Amino acid sequence: GIKPSLGHDKEASESEILDALRLSKEPMHITHLFNVCSFHHRLPGLVNIGLASVYPNLPEYTDIIPPTVEVIGDLAHVHPLTLSVLLEARGYESVCFITDSIYHSNQPGETINYNGRQ
Repeated sequence: GIKPSLGHDKEASESEILDALRLSKEPMHITHLFNVCSFHHRLPGLVNIGLASVYPNLPEYTDIIPPTVEVIGDLAHVHPLTLSVLLEARGYESVCFITDSIYHSNQPGETINYNGRQ
């Protein structure tokens, strides 16, 4: 029941990321997309891989299943425009919104203040 995940990486090359994704016949997962991850228009990193729901028709992408992604959706870690781009690119079925565990307790119905927002 364990789902292999990738994340928090600025160093892995495109081929290393694709090799990791190729290890599973089920979709893998990328944690905290955009957080300590790279995006580049010529040197794809985890963000490039995570944003795409369909990969190019190239030999290195054969049999690669797009991973699901999670994003810290508190509007402080990731800008609302970036969240919009992610949801447009991947759709709601492939994106998981999470917190970054910044809150100290777990009180249902309690309003919290974080980064100047309620």
